[in-house]
Amino acid sequence: MKKLLDYLLSSIYLLYFGLVLCIFHVAQVVAFNVFGRPAHKRTVDWMNASIAYGWYLTGSTIRFTQQPNLPTDRPIIFVANHQSMFDISPIIWFLRRHTPTFVSKVELAHGIPGVSYNLRKSGAALIDRKDPKQAIVEIARLGKLIQQNNLSAMIFPEGTRTRSATGEMRPFVTGGVATLLKRAPMRLSYRLPFGARVTSIQKAYFRSPRFQKCRGRYYPA
Repeated sequence: MKKLLDYLLSSIYLLYFGLVLCIFHVAQVVAFNVFGRPAHKRTVDWMNASIAYGWYLTGSTIRFTQQPNLPTDRPIIFVANHQSMFDISPIIWFLRRHTPTFVSKVELAHGIPGVSYNLRKSGAALIDRKDPKQAIVEIARLGKLIQQNNLSAMIFPEGTRTRSATGEMRPFVTGGVATLLKRAPMRLSYRLPFGARVTSIQKAYFRSPRFQKCRGRYYPA
């Protein structure tokens, strides 16, 4: 019975998820072209809030802990592991004051309602993982962008999702992080030797979302 309920609630959430993406895709296009970039950002924030809090439809819960309070007067480089597509929405919503701009694979820039449009318009670094030179150039552009506009960058230096059932992380590919640090010299360096924050994502799989918890905590690098 529990397994049947899990599948039922998961199906309801997936329908809700698809509707949210389609509705907010249209809202993003209107916001960006009529009202400009700030309106587009607010639309993206609320899209991701809708996705994240929609987990309550499955019986899931969200808990976000941030220590210490992070400044908003300088760029921040956030470094995280990556377990599933459901990591992204809480990051965007709970860190919205810092405008996290992602390093993402270029394949995601087309074909996904809501998501692809935001990646193209937000200034995200869209990298070809088969072309290291192109990837470094894109990440350098993002570093310059966050430096000039007081934004923040979000990078998953494992290069892909953490597939281990225990959450064991892959070795970090340091080139992207090093490029961001070089291009954004005014980034956050408070208590951190490399001027970054490390986010630990735990239990963000979607095999059976009911009874799952997504917890975000910040630890010194």
